[in-house]
Amino acid sequence: MATFEDQADSSRMDDEIKIWNYRKLKIQRQLGRGSFATVYLANFDEPEVGMTNPVVMKVMHDSVAKGNAARNLFMKEAKLLTGLRHKNIVRMYGICANPLVIILEYVVFDFSPFSRDTKVNTLDMFLSEIAQMPKSDREFDHLIPAIAIDVTKGLSHLHQLEIAHRDLKPMNILISNQHYCALEDRQQIRRLKAARPVVCKLADFGESRSQLLQTNGLNDPGTSQGFRGTIAFMAPEILLPEGMMQGNKLTLDDLKKVDIWALGIVFFCLINPGDACPYDRDGYEHMIDIINLQRQRKRPSCDPDYHIKHSTVWARVKDVFHLCTNHDSSERPRASEVLSGLHARAPGNHGILMTSKFLTNFPSISSSHHD
Repeated sequence: MATFEDQADSSRMDDEIKIWNYRKLKIQRQLGRGSFATVYLANFDEPEVGMTNPVVMKVMHDSVAKGNAARNLFMKEAKLLTGLRHKNIVRMYGICANPLVIILEYVVFDFSPFSRDTKVNTLDMFLSEIAQMPKSDREFDHLIPAIAIDVTKGLSHLHQLEIAHRDLKPMNILISNQHYCALEDRQQIRRLKAARPVVCKLADFGESRSQLLQTNGLNDPGTSQGFRGTIAFMAPEILLPEGMMQGNKLTLDDLKKVDIWALGIVFFCLINPGDACPYDRDGYEHMIDIINLQRQRKRPSCDPDYHIKHSTVWARVKDVFHLCTNHDSSERPRASEVLSGLHARAPGNHGILMTSKFLTNFPSISSSHHD
């Protein structure tokens, strides 16, 4: 039987994962670099039907790829992505075996339909652009609720498949308007912008846990791998010392609740686009500062410069941010309930309801069901 490395020059399936020849990829430029991998924009010499050029190459660093644990993490992400087909989850085209590469769809938000000469790929980059605009600028106000809905749809799909993301943050959320940004018909652009101004996709599943992919080591529920993700987006039950000690006892349902907390912090970032870190206004300098704030059951403080939008066009996102960041994990809503809350006032969604448990905590959401 051929080994994983033996298939480097083939183009066949290995456990349903497409193996590509690395030499068929031509790197254009670097998009980013992390501790485990470097991300490049590339072109396929001979793209197959259903593929689009350019593509994204996530190349694991040689120093990291030598370790079995890192290779297992790489294969776990590849296997998870292979089985995921959803409009709000990044699509994987396949992998290369040598070097270790995950090949993903290229996602970009082009500001040119908004008369701005800028392109971004991730939600954190998008929010940085928004933060540079005057607070009175309303051009992108309607995109914030749309982004919140898309991100929640992606997470809800994962949770329905019994998968916890475990590292949800703006940097791991891709953003696109490719469905209209390249069109020449101005009327069609306006129509598509109004109907669906943005598409967001969840990415980076290296830390994810799935019931279907429980293996020895990093994925084993008996290991102490609960302490994952980025500090500013970590739930109290993960970040607090007592939570860290109990990390190996977190069930998949517990990890879904951790995801919901992170989702809430993502919503905070959406309605406070100028804050580089969610706790910037609370004296955050070190990890201990966030721990102390969480011990006091405090949420990050909102930017007062956006207070009008917080009470109007972004009010629903702010409400659900509070719902998701309940310090008692048992009181947090499910992803499907979050989606209901975001849709509550949307035309044509009168049949979508949150449970009374969450409605009673937020009169503004509750009243919208009786409008």
